[in-house]
Amino acid sequence: MITSEIASALFWHDDADGVLRWAFTSAKFKRNDIVGTKTSSAACHTEYRQVKLFGKMYKVHRIIWLMKTGSFPDHYIDHIDGDGLNNRWSNLRSATPSQNMMNQRVRSDSITGIKGVSFDKQRNKWYAYINVDGKRKMLGRHDVLEEAVAARREAEKRLHGEFTGANR
Repeated sequence: MITSEIASALFWHDDADGVLRWAFTSAKFKRNDIVGTKTSSAACHTEYRQVKLFGKMYKVHRIIWLMKTGSFPDHYIDHIDGDGLNNRWSNLRSATPSQNMMNQRVRSDSITGIKGVSFDKQRNKWYAYINVDGKRKMLGRHDVLEEAVAARREAEKRLHGEFTGANR
């Protein structure tokens, strides 16, 4: 495992654009080149950068966290705007697994485009739900889509607080 001292010797973080860059030139890269390769995470439907160091893969945002705080976070690092490639320090925060899930993007197969709102074909109604601590809480069925969306958004504010996603 790398330390903050090793990370600071290998890289520098440009907070203006959120990019981690190499601090020196080698046979494989040049000084100031962007660190890592883009990778997709099927579980959360987003892209991140990762790099292999000393035989182990690291997500770039975790290295940035290490460099800024001196240690790796206990759990996850949440990208506040939902963009896994935006590694500006102001866009990163420590999060529990549950909090990290609250800020995930809406699924690409969503018919509503709103997280936590679906259509019940059998009842011909829109229904809203929200997940809290790994459990789904039903927020009711509604005749009108906008009512279901309003129920979901109110529950997000109340139950998810600062980790409320932008319903991307």
